[in-house]
Order: sequence, then C-alpha cells, then structure tokens
Amino acid sequence: MRTRLLSLLLLCAPALLSATLHAQTVKITVQLRDGNTGQPLPHQRLLLLLSQDASAPPEQVSLTTQEDGDRQIELHVSATAGLQVSPVGMDACAPLLSSYRLSEILQTGITAPNTCNPTPLWTVTRPGSLTLYLRKPSSTEKKLW
Repeated sequence: MRTRLLSLLLLCAPALLSATLHAQTVKITVQLRDGNTGQPLPHQRLLLLLSQDASAPPEQVSLTTQEDGDRQIELHVSATAGLQVSPVGMDACAPLLSSYRLSEILQTGITAPNTCNPTPLWTVTRPGSLTLYLRKPSSTEKKLW
C-alpha cells in the first residue's frame, strides 16, 4: 500500500510542482500621470485585460486610482501572463503596447513613453510598477466617440 501511494505521489509531483511554479499571486502598482504636467491622476478609471495564455479568454479587471494616482492590485497569474491597458475617458500619451509582460513589470517596472510633453517628466520606475501617461481628449476627439 505504501509503495503504491509513494508511486502515485512521485507520478503526480511533477505536475503539481509545474502548476505551482507557473501560477502565483503577485502585487503590482499601476501609476497614472498627467502627460502634460506629470501630476498624479486621482480617481481615474482603467480597464485591464489579463491574458494568462493563448488558450483562455482574457480576464477583465476594472480599477480606479486612489488620491495619489496609484492603485495596487493583486493578481493570480502565470509566469507568462500579459496585461493590456485601456484608460476610460482619457487617451494615452504614447501608443499603448499590445501587452505589457508581467514578468518585466515585476522585475524592473515599466514606464510608458510620454509623447504629450516634449520636456521629459521625471518618474521613478520601480520593480512591480507600471506607469502610464494620459491626457484628456480634445473636443474634436470627444465628438468622434
């Protein structure tokens, strides 16, 4: 009986270990900044699409930044997960990447380029943070919505 149990455990161990290594709970901070001034964007809504892998549909996460323009979120993700970002009622100051790699956000942090202001705005990029610059759409752009 013990031999069978040990054999079964040894057969299942690689699958259990693989699942444990590939899925983890991580915390990231999303920082939203005004592309013209660099000031935080408090109470700004944002939609995140979290893609675990190509075989599953992306998970949608809605969040609102706090008073400091930041929002920390906890995600249960695989090591290869990607994140798509869509600001609500604002435009990005640079083309949004099709997907930000969570592994890169966790290791080095990502600050998206800011094309709204020719003078570089100083933002610290920290591991675990994703910083995006946004702007309000012009009146012409609003009419197109």
